[in-house]
Amino acid sequence: MDTADLPPIIPFSELRSRGWSRAAVEQALDDGDLVWLRRGWYAVPRPSIDGPAWEQARAEHLHRLDLELRRRPGHAASHTSAALVHGLSLSISPEAPLDLTAVRRSQTSRRDPGLTLHKSASDLAGVDHVGGRLVTTLPRTVADFLRMRTLPHGVALLDDALRRQLIDTVGVRRELDRQVRWRGRPRALGVLALADPARESWAESYTFANLHLRGIPLPLHQVEILDEDGTFLGGSTDSGRRSAWWASATVRESTSSGPRVGRPSRSCWATSLPSARDRARWKHVA
Repeated sequence: MDTADLPPIIPFSELRSRGWSRAAVEQALDDGDLVWLRRGWYAVPRPSIDGPAWEQARAEHLHRLDLELRRRPGHAASHTSAALVHGLSLSISPEAPLDLTAVRRSQTSRRDPGLTLHKSASDLAGVDHVGGRLVTTLPRTVADFLRMRTLPHGVALLDDALRRQLIDTVGVRRELDRQVRWRGRPRALGVLALADPARESWAESYTFANLHLRGIPLPLHQVEILDEDGTFLGGSTDSGRRSAWWASATVRESTSSGPRVGRPSRSCWATSLPSARDRARWKHVA
């Protein structure tokens, strides 16, 4: 039977009222014309999109999210689903369940196949509309994500959000302070302690957090040490350790291919090491 006139999500009772038999539904499922959501509910699949597997998984998750938000008007996208809506950087599998949080006070959470409904201790005030979808605010989304996902995933997401200046740690901490005794809060606080927006990529942040879990000290950034004229004095590799003699020097982060940020400002030079000219003059002072 033709599915062109069906809504994106439809219960079996409405299919029956449109003349669909159970055998016709089973045939549509076999042909890929319908997708089973959960008992008594079906969806019309969206056309497949071209692109990397990551983009396909993201598009499919958001499509399923749109269907559930339409079916459950009293809920907002949250946790991992909201992080996708906000455009945060994260890793997600095609089978990842949707996350919805009740907007009104609800005392129980529930897990259905492909869906997690989170309770709300009080009326959920922290909601926004992003791209036509009702979602938790960005600080609340990040706080919830840090509580529920593993530490490496949390560090990678938070570092990227800080690097892009989408959020600051003060806002995230404020949300976590409202979530006393909530599941995963200690883990989220640990992520805040490990956050470092100077890391260059999601993969680097994820790797550093895994090193931390294995008890390996986090590497320091490679640095260049400059005097007040901007003359290169030395450097440090990732395996180096901080020492007092350069702790007050003007430093700038670099990579193996060269410095990553520009020349220090003149105001920074005032507290840097003496210039080469002064150092040469001091050598002759007995």
